[in-house]
Amino acid sequence: MKKFNTAGMLAVLMLCLTACGSGTDAGETDMNSLTLAKNGSVENTIVESFDKEYYDLEGLNTMIGDSIEQYCTQNPTAEITLTRSEVTDDKVKVNMKYDSAATYMGYNSELLFVGTVQEAYAAGYDLNLSLVSARDETDRIGKQELLEMGEHHIVLMEIPDSMENGLRLECYGDILYVGDNINVVSKKTADIEQTQGVSVVVFK
Repeated sequence: MKKFNTAGMLAVLMLCLTACGSGTDAGETDMNSLTLAKNGSVENTIVESFDKEYYDLEGLNTMIGDSIEQYCTQNPTAEITLTRSEVTDDKVKVNMKYDSAATYMGYNSELLFVGTVQEAYAAGYDLNLSLVSARDETDRIGKQELLEMGEHHIVLMEIPDSMENGLRLECYGDILYVGDNINVVSKKTADIEQTQGVSVVVFK
């Protein structure tokens, strides 16, 4: 059996999974997803191809556990949990829970900001954006209108290159505005295409 190569952060998981082939056709129940909770925690599900001839679930779990332990040792206030991992039909599904978006961002080395528009502006994020309404494609807003929505929440995130099928984002409030690479599928859920830029979702 081949050994897993540790690469750190999200690459620890994604390099391992994509090494045996990516491009999984994501369905309603087996796609990459990110769920935001009102208490600030973040749950992440990653689904990828998994070649049992070269890898095993125990080895994957060990590698993820080691990377979590290493990160939390260096960041004592962070809390990360591997909540579930399973292999079905040559696909592996891994669920991880983070105590905050900041912990997710630190562990995965991928941008994830979740907070109010005011907080994003105060933190120095570029809000010179063009966003479209989740309910009316003719309704667009720019920076000024966005800043006037200061108490509403905003998600700024990067989708890893390895997530070729993008990611489903589940918010805890109704989605109001999104970037051009995002398809709103329900009041609180949106599918984000893989892109080189920053994906933006504004919700209540």
